[in-house]
Amino acid sequence: MKSVPIWNNVDPINFDITQNCKYIEDFFDKIFYPYKTIYLSKARHFIPIVLRQHHLTRGDTIFTIPYSSHCVLSSIGMQATPITQVDQTVIDASIVFHQYGKKEVVDNLKYPNVILEDSVDSIILDSSENSIFPNNSNYAIISLPKILPVPFGGIMICRNNEDYGDIYDIVQKEKSVSSDFPLKLFLNNHYLREAILSEFKRVSFSVPNFDLLYQRSVEKVRSNCLAVQNLFDIKFDISQRLPSNALTDNFDILLKDIYKEKKIESPIRHIFDYDSNSIHKKVLIPVHSGIDWCEVK
Repeated sequence: MKSVPIWNNVDPINFDITQNCKYIEDFFDKIFYPYKTIYLSKARHFIPIVLRQHHLTRGDTIFTIPYSSHCVLSSIGMQATPITQVDQTVIDASIVFHQYGKKEVVDNLKYPNVILEDSVDSIILDSSENSIFPNNSNYAIISLPKILPVPFGGIMICRNNEDYGDIYDIVQKEKSVSSDFPLKLFLNNHYLREAILSEFKRVSFSVPNFDLLYQRSVEKVRSNCLAVQNLFDIKFDISQRLPSNALTDNFDILLKDIYKEKKIESPIRHIFDYDSNSIHKKVLIPVHSGIDWCEVK
């Protein structure tokens, strides 16, 4: 049995590659109405764009959690200076990470000027302002491979139309791919994929029925969440958003046969507590659409 990654792991070779991403934006515009969405090949590509939109530069510090991934740190560093120290006297703006899909509402005095909701792991079910922008930011980003069985892509939800218009004008000027460029060949190469998706930020994929893919993924993740709560006797709220992973501090779960049989890759991760400014180790239980807990008896 193959090991299960903590996010969907889908091969681009199974998809047709296209430069038409409008159908994805149109779909999520309906899901998150009245808010507008923008597509890019990676969710992290939005970070320096948002920082520029807020006129933040190298001399400005952007708070992100201490164990942030290299892609978040480097994306901030393209435009401003990342900081992981909780000190409101030196923080110019904050990015709040809804860790593995768990909604976080932070103290805006401790984490001032929240400019971005990093909801990359979240299937957001409730399109209300409080659900999408719980920390009063103007943007929220979602990574499509973390919520759907697709190879790449990310969306940003914009809180107001003026910002949406300004940023959409920016991304529309992104470099396009010539018709004779062997795009799929390069994307199938793991080592070249990141470079290609950074160079051509509006590259997308096509699926026969995106609406059906999304609805099936929502149903699968919701079913996984309910099954995991019963199997491991843990509780977490799935009324407003569905996570990519459930979190628990019960390390005995690692010894259970039903967990070991899934061969979860690197299941122990660090979680930041925004209230106490502390880091804790947790066990991840993947509930994304690439795993099936409902089959476990």
